[in-house]
Amino acid sequence: MKLHPCHPRRLLSVTFAATIATASAGSFAQTPRAGSAAAPPYAPEVPAKITTPDTVTTSICTLGLRDGAPDPATVQLAYDQIDFTRGINYLFVPPGCQGALPATGFNLSRPRTNRLLIFYRVFVEKGSFAAATASVKAKAAVFPFSQVAKPPLTRFPQPLWP
Repeated sequence: MKLHPCHPRRLLSVTFAATIATASAGSFAQTPRAGSAAAPPYAPEVPAKITTPDTVTTSICTLGLRDGAPDPATVQLAYDQIDFTRGINYLFVPPGCQGALPATGFNLSRPRTNRLLIFYRVFVEKGSFAAATASVKAKAAVFPFSQVAKPPLTRFPQPLWP
């Protein structure tokens, strides 16, 4: 029996959480006072080869920079983006699907074929690959969209290496 491209058994939902490591470091340098835009008494010529643009256009928006450092709005946007990517539900819709799809709750993707290769990125701490693998297995789920209300346990094949 051939299934319609939008049949619930053909829709695939993938959930995973991206682990993003962030670090902060204290700075002991002097910072300019709020509202102070006066040029320093000595400002050497900076070679054009090492300058940074005042704006950089990215997939999330145009980022603002001053002397290579992000402005406050760009910093806030970066934190918002990190929060957004921590746990995203992806819905992969097969080619030719014309049926109704959820309007919210999923990052909708329409691959050109029915074959998908999904990569996960993890950070290995203290050389523990087992902990990184366990993290992916605990947070990743691949199942048909028809089972989104009660997702089944995702089984992972045993690795070929010891």
